[in-house]
Order: sequence, then C-alpha cells, then structure tokens
Amino acid sequence: MHSLKRSSPNFDWQAMGDWRLVLPPSRPSSDHLEYVKRVASALARNSPVAVLGSTVEYRDLLSDLGFSRVYIFEKNSDFYRFVSRLSTRDLSEEFVEGDWLTTLDNYRGCFELVLSHLTLGNIAYSNREEFYLAVSSSLSDSGVFVDYVLSNEPGYIKLSEINRKFLGRPVNIHAANEFSCQALFCSELVEKMRAVDTRKIYDELYRSLDPKLEPLIDLAQYVTPIGGYWYYGRAWEVEAAERSSFFEATSSDTETSPSPYANRAMHQILTNNGERHEQHN
Repeated sequence: MHSLKRSSPNFDWQAMGDWRLVLPPSRPSSDHLEYVKRVASALARNSPVAVLGSTVEYRDLLSDLGFSRVYIFEKNSDFYRFVSRLSTRDLSEEFVEGDWLTTLDNYRGCFELVLSHLTLGNIAYSNREEFYLAVSSSLSDSGVFVDYVLSNEPGYIKLSEINRKFLGRPVNIHAANEFSCQALFCSELVEKMRAVDTRKIYDELYRSLDPKLEPLIDLAQYVTPIGGYWYYGRAWEVEAAERSSFFEATSSDTETSPSPYANRAMHQILTNNGERHEQHN
C-alpha cells in the first residue's frame, strides 16, 4: 500500500499546508468577488456584515468597499491569524471565535449581509437545520445570505473518468488543485462515503488510479491535506429542500467552465423565506 504523506490538519491547523497553493474555486475567484461586490455595493458602509470562516478575499473586498462593521466568524484563532497574514490591507474587523451554531445566536437580527464560500461541508448533516436557522436568525429583515455552495447536481465523477482526464497532465499546482476538486470532492467515492474523508479517499485513489498519477496525488495533499473531513455526498435535492425551509433564493448562478466545479457549484443570494424561525429554548 502506498504510504500517505501528511498528518491530520483538522486538529493541527499549522498542518494545513501552504494556503497560498490553494487556487479558485476552493478560494474565491475574481468572478466570485464580482458577484459579492454587486450585492455589497448596494449597502450602507456602516451596515454590519459577516463572513463565515476566515476567507481573506471577502475580507479584503469588504475593506476596499469601506465597510466599518465587519465580523469574522471562525472556530480556530490559529487559522484566522494564519490566513490573515495573506491580506495586504490593514483590516479592521471583529473576530468572533467559536462554533457558528453557538456564536451566531448572539447576533440575532444583526446582519445586512452574511458571506460564505464552501462552508456548508463543515456542517454535519444532523446539524444542517440548526445551521440554517442560525444564519437565518442572524439576518436583519432586509439581510441577505450570499453562499457559494458545492451541489454536484450532475452526479459524481467515475474514477475511470478521473484516470483518463489526468493521465498525461503536467504535475504542477494548477493540475493538483483541479485534481483535488474533482477526485476528492466530486468523485464517486464522495457519494459512496457520503463524506470527503481525505484519508480514506487518498487510500482509494492510490489503489484504484494508474500508478503514473501517484506524483499528482502526492502534490494534491498540499492543497487538500490528509486528515480533512467534510460533509458532502448527499443528494442536492435533499439539501435544497432543507435550505428552502429557511431561505428563498433570489439569485442562483451556476459555476461555468473552465472551473473544475463547472455545473457542480453555484453562487446564491438568499433571503429569509418570509417565515421568522425562532430558536428553541
């Protein structure tokens, strides 16, 4: 069996590898930023706005637009500090550390805008309704939730297709990012496991793909390290139905080529669906 290269980053954030090697769409692209900018530009600059996670591109954008009340919701202060070093701005923001399911409850009715980029996979299926409720309750009456989400609506990619697509490709960081997106987050292994369990998926990729792809699999671990675990794999129809209990999509733009997530991810502008969901005591 091929030996795996790296240790668990979910518990050691310093083992996340070099975040600078992670490319769009795993981080926001210029198109993603333009989408968010169109929404944010319409708001008063003293509006309270929130970012779920430490996504530095969104934080830079909000700084450039002149927002003065920016809240960053992140469960790990080490990762927040690590990613913050990638900003070239003098960021002025409030850091809110802790589990979103808990911390958002302290900001009911607060935010005109909540931004999220591929955060849904961090939420266990059993906690999705609680997560949607927490975000919904944090929005003001006119607030919007802008969410970039992986859906895999066309179905999952067969390993035989992954093999054909990447054999012969140069082993570089661009190919490693594309491979990470499609082999780890969009392949049939995700549907089978109902999760992105990177340790198990890398094991299976080493076993099932052509040995000539081993250098690319090795390099992909600097993009998506071993030890990561995300909740993807259940049918989008189920997810969409759950989301619609809390939100109405006023805009939904499907990712296009040449993105590795073309037709598999979407950017949505969501508002509360008209029913005010109250937290249960």
